[in-house]
Amino acid sequence: MSYGKARFSCSRCPGTSLCTPTRRAGNKRNDSTLFSHRFGLAPGSLRRNNSRLLSMAHEETSKSLVLESFKQRRVPIFVMMPVDALGIDTSGVPQIRKVKALTMSLKALKLAGVHGITVEVWWGIVERCSPFDYNWSVYEQLFKLISGSGLKLHVSLCFHSNEQSFNGKGGVSLPLWILEFLNKFETLMGSVIEEVSVGLGPSGELRYPAHPPNDGRWKFPGIGEFQCYDKYMMEDLQRAACLEGQPEWGDKGPQNAGYYNSLPSGVPFFEDGGESFSSDYGQFFLEWYSGRLIHHADAILEKAANVFNKYQNNGSDTVLLVAKIGGIYWWYQTESHPAELSAGYYNTALRDGYDPLASVLSRHGAALHVSCLEMMDSETPSHYRCSPEGLLQQIRKVSKERIIHLTGRNTNERFDKNHLQAGLWQIMANCYQAQAGSFTYFRMNDKIFRVENWNNFLPFVRRMHTDL
Repeated sequence: MSYGKARFSCSRCPGTSLCTPTRRAGNKRNDSTLFSHRFGLAPGSLRRNNSRLLSMAHEETSKSLVLESFKQRRVPIFVMMPVDALGIDTSGVPQIRKVKALTMSLKALKLAGVHGITVEVWWGIVERCSPFDYNWSVYEQLFKLISGSGLKLHVSLCFHSNEQSFNGKGGVSLPLWILEFLNKFETLMGSVIEEVSVGLGPSGELRYPAHPPNDGRWKFPGIGEFQCYDKYMMEDLQRAACLEGQPEWGDKGPQNAGYYNSLPSGVPFFEDGGESFSSDYGQFFLEWYSGRLIHHADAILEKAANVFNKYQNNGSDTVLLVAKIGGIYWWYQTESHPAELSAGYYNTALRDGYDPLASVLSRHGAALHVSCLEMMDSETPSHYRCSPEGLLQQIRKVSKERIIHLTGRNTNERFDKNHLQAGLWQIMANCYQAQAGSFTYFRMNDKIFRVENWNNFLPFVRRMHTDL
């Protein structure tokens, strides 16, 4: 899978039509029956107790155990590695930068009560020199350094599948280096590596690249653009439109949906009217667009769950599979939720777009990871109709209904005294309300160890480490 308007491919649903001709069923929140029927998604459940994933063979017992674990208030804290922790030396060999400083930082975090470290494993480092030539040495050193400090690991596998699979021949495959990773670090799986998140899109999150932050096309609070104009997506849209009995709907995506930095006001597709998101065409397009994203997640997580199955039923040494979604909180308080729609979340004031996602995660035994846990509505620009709190409340609700664990992280660094204190208390409140399985602090750097910041961070960690 690659990103941008050039190309974004997902797997075709095996054994079921992409879009079955049907009368439009309306735009009802909390009604995922239509979606499940049309896209062949069957609900399942995640089984996890005491932060451990249980066998998927004991569904009813497992659900009871998960519900029992919801009563637990202790939240393990992971801290994400610095973005510049790894570098390339003059000979082109990956290396750990500032090893002594990192060692001291890890020891300090362990003494503070931090549970583990989140490490991003990049294919560009592992397979740097030539295809299928894997060099794990820098990660071997890093994992040894972390485990030697008494800390656990959440590994974030940063990859994107680029196999085209609309023709149904083989589906979506995990890159070979992921399998090599499991072989290389099998002795650490479950005992040191407790959580593994698989990359599903930009920043590892399950979403379309509708809001590219670094190339000048988009800036907050733009609504973003639909990503459906490459060859493969357009061919699939045409097939879906023909199956719907409306072939003209497959000629192009919405032509009245604005641009990356548009605001909802004055953009017809996101307002009331005959050609809006709530029209027959609008509902068809959004079901198809979000359905392609969900099928991409379904295919990747199915492969990942099969690979990790041996580590999910191994007594106490088990590994939790994690899937990340984006925290698209701006324009959340509008009827159309345009920023979420362009990202691939068919979520509006009248339709719950996160329940179908949670259903897929539940079926494959994956936890849901979301950002924005430090954010408050009162700290966001009111004229952009933001509601990170409303978004998290909705995600908490579907996670509870689908019996999947919720994990999360902060989006923004909060280092000045007043904001840090407020942000940390908000994190605790969100983790408490969601009975979060774990929390990742984003991210480790020299600022966190400054006295004025450390004096706020330390009691936060200890409070989360004990019963809230």
